[in-house]
Amino acid sequence: MEIEAIQKLIETDEQVRQQIQDVYQQRNEARQALEAQKKQLSDTAWARVKEQVDQTRKELDEGIVQEDTRNQEYLKQASAQLQQLYDAHKETWRKALFERVIDPQARDS
Repeated sequence: MEIEAIQKLIETDEQVRQQIQDVYQQRNEARQALEAQKKQLSDTAWARVKEQVDQTRKELDEGIVQEDTRNQEYLKQASAQLQQLYDAHKETWRKALFERVIDPQARDS
């Protein structure tokens, strides 16, 4: 009977060891699955952030291009207006400047 009890104890010990090893294996697999899921969630979140940043950058770039176009148009219009103003008054301004340089009394008035 003692041999049967010892054999039963050995079998029970082996079964318990196997169960413990199985539990450790399940715990390890669960930990790996959790890490993989965390990485996947992190990658997904960073992909969304990158997409939002790229979209915002694209919108800002488009805004800059539009603003530059408006500024170039304004510059052309302002330059044309100044040129028209100069063309319309250049003779008058030239004569007034000439008179001020030649006639000292014109400077005082």
